[in-house]
Amino acid sequence: MIIGWSSNLLEGQLIHLGRFCLSAKFTSKSNNTSWVCTSVYGPNDRHLKHDFWTEIRHCCPDNGTPWVLCGDFNSIFNHKDKSTGTPNLDDIRQAQLLLSDLHLIEPPSFGKRFTWTNGQSNPLWIKLDRFLLNQEWISLFPKATQNTLPRLGSDHVPIRLESGMHLSVPRPFHFERSWCSVENFTDLIKNWWTGSQPQGCGAFVLAKKISYTRNQLRLWAKTDFGSIKLKKLPFT
Repeated sequence: MIIGWSSNLLEGQLIHLGRFCLSAKFTSKSNNTSWVCTSVYGPNDRHLKHDFWTEIRHCCPDNGTPWVLCGDFNSIFNHKDKSTGTPNLDDIRQAQLLLSDLHLIEPPSFGKRFTWTNGQSNPLWIKLDRFLLNQEWISLFPKATQNTLPRLGSDHVPIRLESGMHLSVPRPFHFERSWCSVENFTDLIKNWWTGSQPQGCGAFVLAKKISYTRNQLRLWAKTDFGSIKLKKLPFT
């Protein structure tokens, strides 16, 4: 395991060096923002899996600290992470418990679906590598995505986390009671909710569906419903 960074942009401090995990705390030199990065390498030995998941839990930073967890977990997180064959249900169970217990979210992926192959004539493809983020990281970098890169000289596909732009002051959203007076308002909400079909863990899907519905509601209120302030003005 290795973690590298640009000393021109960040100050780094090693805070954990274990058997399966390596953690460093970074502080931005431009705005003094701090966050923790944990790089992992999961064991192939089934007898060591429990120790692996336990060590990850011990790496979880204090509440309020943005955290990104990344690397080769050597485990699948759902049935779709394996192209063929029988998935390991214990791997899936332990991975989902980790996401739930530590409130981690996997950002959306673009590019190749799987990150490792056995290189056989009838190859097996599995997604073993990924990024996981806590809510504090997502609040700091709300447009985070993970993208695959070309595979060169390895049986693993490298992936890159792109953090997107920083939104320090998100635009507030206010639900107006007067919207409910529209006859087909409930149907509009149902259509917008079902019109978004994001892929990922349950928490990520819920967040994306809420965001999509909110954006559609804003657009509808602007173009169809009209200005509430103007509607409140007395007729002359």
